[in-house]
Amino acid sequence: MRIVITGGSKGIGRAIADEFWRRGHQVLVCGQNKDELAALAAAYDHQRFYTTVCNIQQLEQVEALLAKALDCMGGVDIWLNNAGLANTTKSILDTTQTALQSMVTTNVLGTMQCSRVAAKWMQQQGQGKIFTMLGGGSDGEYFAGMGIYGSTKRALDYFTDALAKELAGSGVLVGKIRPGMIITEGVIRESKADLANFERRRRLPTWSAMNPKPWHHSWWMPCCVAVKAVKR
Repeated sequence: MRIVITGGSKGIGRAIADEFWRRGHQVLVCGQNKDELAALAAAYDHQRFYTTVCNIQQLEQVEALLAKALDCMGGVDIWLNNAGLANTTKSILDTTQTALQSMVTTNVLGTMQCSRVAAKWMQQQGQGKIFTMLGGGSDGEYFAGMGIYGSTKRALDYFTDALAKELAGSGVLVGKIRPGMIITEGVIRESKADLANFERRRRLPTWSAMNPKPWHHSWWMPCCVAVKAVKR
């Protein structure tokens, strides 16, 4: 299969990209750090693993991401909307205007743009699967410090349901992934900023994208959710 993963240079995205690659699929990941992306592609000897710079807030860059996928892989079978920004240590009123705009434009506008671009191509292609990575607040539950972030994820939950209904019968499957609490670089950064709040929110067993343990069940969870879903 040919897979595109936004925000795939680190954290959950990188772990899923690695798992798909190990299963023999072609993978294209995007991010915004050119040096990180180059090093990542080199780690896989540029074999079935491609990278490109893309800021999903910019429509033309999302369109360029699709063009890159077509050039490298000849098509897209799975598009995973994983890129997102999180600021989970501030109340709604204490969140800066810059952080507010960044989270909304990346998490909501960016993901919607990616989904639209991918869906339009997949309709022409006759098949494809689009998955969106959700997060805290997407089910409506309140978490302290996550008022803005959770609102963006709640919006994506509705958007994904709506897109799935609109594309029903088109050959394009739309789904969502709720991975639970997973330790990534971003989570570590947020926990250091407000450890007490982080501990209050931490209710489920966690998996670390920083130091994964293959024998632990949760190591496979974020990858297998996507893999199993596309086999249905």
